[in-house]
Amino acid sequence: HQNNLVIASHALNEISVDERDFTSITFPANSSKIEHGKKEIRNFLNRLSADMSEGELSQVFQLNIQLFPLLDWNKTVKEK
Repeated sequence: HQNNLVIASHALNEISVDERDFTSITFPANSSKIEHGKKEIRNFLNRLSADMSEGELSQVFQLNIQLFPLLDWNKTVKEK
């Protein structure tokens, strides 16, 4: 995952905005729904890769999605 973040940082600086998409969102959430969120991310990834894999396959893309808590960061780390 760390290597993917390094590659993404280079892509942000070196690839035209017309050829990439970087977006993020910060939102309040019910932390008991983390498993649901993880499942939805996997479903989305499967749908997107299936859709984009139709027709002529002319490029290889990488997509990274991170979902992690921001509050009580130290408490979350200490619990591990």
